[in-house]
Amino acid sequence: MMKSTYHHFFSIFISQVKKVKTGFIQAFILRVILYLIVGYPFSPVFAQDAAMQHAIRFQNSSVLQGDSTIDVTYYGLNLTISLHPELLTGIITMNATIAVNSTHSISLEASNTLHIDSVTCNNINTVFSHASDKITIQLPRLFSRGEKITIVSYYQVSHSGTGMGSLTFGSHDGRPSIYSLSEPYGTKDWWICKDTPSDKADSADIILTAPAILTAVSNGKLQSVVINNNGTKTTHWHVSYPIAQYLISVAVSDFSEYTQYFKYSPADSMEVTHYIYPENFSDALPAVVKTIDMLKIFSSLFGPYPFLREKYGHAQFGWGGGMEHQTVSSMGRFTESLISHELAHQWFGDMVTNNNWQDIWLHEGFATYGEALYIENTSGTEAYSRFIDEKMSTAKGAIGSVYVNDISNISNIFNYSRSYAKGCVILHTLRSILGDSIFFTSLKTYLNAPGNRYGTATTENFLSAVNSTSKQNLRYFFDAWIYGSGFPFYEIYWDKIKNNSNYTVNISVYQNTLHGNQLFVMPLKVRIFGNAADTTVTIFNNAVNQSFTVNCSFLPLGIVFDPDNSILKSATVFNADTPVNSPSGFTLYQNYPNPFNSGTTISFYLKAPQTVSIEVFRADGSLVKLIGPAGYTRGLHKFSFDSAGLSSGIYFYKIKTENGSSVKKMILLR
Repeated sequence: MMKSTYHHFFSIFISQVKKVKTGFIQAFILRVILYLIVGYPFSPVFAQDAAMQHAIRFQNSSVLQGDSTIDVTYYGLNLTISLHPELLTGIITMNATIAVNSTHSISLEASNTLHIDSVTCNNINTVFSHASDKITIQLPRLFSRGEKITIVSYYQVSHSGTGMGSLTFGSHDGRPSIYSLSEPYGTKDWWICKDTPSDKADSADIILTAPAILTAVSNGKLQSVVINNNGTKTTHWHVSYPIAQYLISVAVSDFSEYTQYFKYSPADSMEVTHYIYPENFSDALPAVVKTIDMLKIFSSLFGPYPFLREKYGHAQFGWGGGMEHQTVSSMGRFTESLISHELAHQWFGDMVTNNNWQDIWLHEGFATYGEALYIENTSGTEAYSRFIDEKMSTAKGAIGSVYVNDISNISNIFNYSRSYAKGCVILHTLRSILGDSIFFTSLKTYLNAPGNRYGTATTENFLSAVNSTSKQNLRYFFDAWIYGSGFPFYEIYWDKIKNNSNYTVNISVYQNTLHGNQLFVMPLKVRIFGNAADTTVTIFNNAVNQSFTVNCSFLPLGIVFDPDNSILKSATVFNADTPVNSPSGFTLYQNYPNPFNSGTTISFYLKAPQTVSIEVFRADGSLVKLIGPAGYTRGLHKFSFDSAGLSSGIYFYKIKTENGSSVKKMILLR
């Protein structure tokens, strides 16, 4: 598991490694440092995080939206891969519908590294300009809304093999390995497209011509393999489902193949083929064979695997993590956690794609929670709880909101603590609030909603699905956990009062909103236990300081706050109990912080309403401040003490009530 400090260290290290110009050395250094730091385990999709090399190009998020004048319906990639020299020659066909009243030009994304030879529109040569990673194409005439255009672009591109995304000419065990990783902004580095996840093509063809000794793998269903007379082989893959541009992939190497079949109905099966480097084949197989079990588990939880007409499988590539390319996840290693993570993405990320990169948690939080669900269904609830505990520990290091405000910085988008770990924990919490039946029904509602299914979605679409399924308004939850930041800091105070043969348990919940902490409106579970009985109650906390009363038929001996560990939090429980027959008792707590500098907080708890005064005085007995006397309600009370004008030293604070007094010491350090 990756700690947040590792992520920070690695972000700094990446900036230094990028200065190395030789691609092989650069990739080697990255792999060595990853092994030394964490042995690769911290992020199932590290390849995405490392794509931060492209971030410098995107200082303004407005450039990421793509050309709104067109709606892409089809991509055809006809690619020829040469090893000597390392070169990709491409013909890209794009079909699109004009989406505005009229236009005479369109723009597509194409990195400056692409050498574009010519462009046609509806078989007519066009004038185009290529600058700032965009190609602006002058259409042969004025086109109106609803008209169809076909753009065909001819180009070449050569990459040095930086090993950090887009298209890489790499190697394994001395043999070639050519692969792509485009998320989030790398697609345009190797083919011309509308580079935004919000506009998915309805279908695609990927035709790969490469040396005949290599196997060329891509998305969708294999159509044909043709051996050419010049020592090359042409492989044709067809995608019949909608697909986002960054999910189109290539993986070309001398793979060993292993095929399974997923029997998803009594009469139907789907091919599941894994393309693995020969030297890793035997080590990978024990985890790979479990893909079928994962398909069964996720299909039962989320609904049928989304691409049953085509396939699923894996293609090994040169990274330590993975990337959820549609129907064929690219894998740097083969572990159950990574395989389950990328498979969960086929629902959350591939079938339903985030409309924008701000909502990346809809991909990574859900896929990480997919790991948890696989563990729960194969290893039990205790293993699930351990996994969630680990993610909570990581999520506490998250800075900023899960909704990513700055998508010009790729490391912000794929911050593991926030987008992965905290996103996962939020789903764990939501499941606790809704219960299993409503939670999993909500997921299916979200996945199958019109516009979402094989389309794109936002956090608001997920909220709508949760609200409609649960018949609740969970806006408070999403506002705090998705659009807000941090996590709640709770102080819980409790006492009991005997009422004839029963007891009343008083519970006060205080949320520390100092230092910029926001208020988290939440239903909270509290377990009250005795010698031979216990009960769990749910209280709805929507204020900084709130008191609740629970009737209890047994002698309460203690409480457990959030007994199922459902909430990412910091929590301290205080027993404010005094003898059962003394309902007018009080408790004075130690100030915090102590020692203090500019100010500190003094708190006390009352078992019944009464008049209270607070005195603060020096060691010599001279009075510094008097608060009250004033009437206070039962429960917890806090006030801030400002030390302005006071010198360092020992001070005392005293509570006086109708039934007694108490004194505590505090230290002021300037």
